[in-house]
Formats: sequence, structure tokens, C-alpha cells
Amino acid sequence: MEIQRNINHPAMGLNEPAQRTLKPFPKHWGAPPPIQTCDWTELPDGFGFGSSTLKFWILDHLKIDSTSNSPEANQIGTTSFGILKPFPKHWGSPPQIQTKDMIELPNGFGIGSSTLKFWILENIQRDIKS
Repeated sequence: MEIQRNINHPAMGLNEPAQRTLKPFPKHWGAPPPIQTCDWTELPDGFGFGSSTLKFWILDHLKIDSTSNSPEANQIGTTSFGILKPFPKHWGSPPQIQTKDMIELPNGFGIGSSTLKFWILENIQRDIKS
């Protein structure tokens, strides 16, 4: 997406990715807003970090889902960026503070920081031992 590429361009003086999600958005929400503000904030419900536009888009969908009886409201899908599948619940929450690098994560979890990679590997090792 051209806008997000420009946001990340070194000439813009920004080192943050346009958005860094920690878990995928439900499929029934559709695609995130194509045009977003250039600010950086924590996203609700463990979705990571992104623009305030994305934050309010998530809040709107969470509110709709909270009043819906649809089975889709609990369906987790994939996104075109970030985490491609949810982490096992028994792992708990991913680290709140992470490095800014973006690498491929193990076991098909998608793309994220090396901090997240080591957290995943530690949890996999813990699962193997138990």
C-alpha cells in the first residue's frame, strides 16, 4: 500500500512500522482502513500498536461483536501483515516491550520482532518439556 510505504520511508524520519499487530483481526471485520493517521498508539484488546484510526476501527468492531450473537464474532482470521495465527492461550500475553526489528516468526506465526521470536521459542520449549 503506497501510503503505508511512504509512512515507513526513511526520508520521513519515522522508524516505526505503520502498524504492528500482535494477533490477527477477525475475518468478518474485513480489511483495516486503507488510509490512516501517522500517529502511533497502543491498540485495544492485545492487537499491538498502530494508528489512532486503526484503534477506533478496532473499538467499533469490538463494540459491534459484543452485542452480536453471530458465531463469526468469535472467529479469528488472518491478516496480510503481522501475526498470522493466534498464540496458544496458555502462553499468556506476548511481551509488551519488543525490539523494532521485523523478522519471520517460527512455526508459521507470521512476522514480528526478534523479542517475539524468542518468546515463541521459549513457550514451544516449555510445551515440549511438559
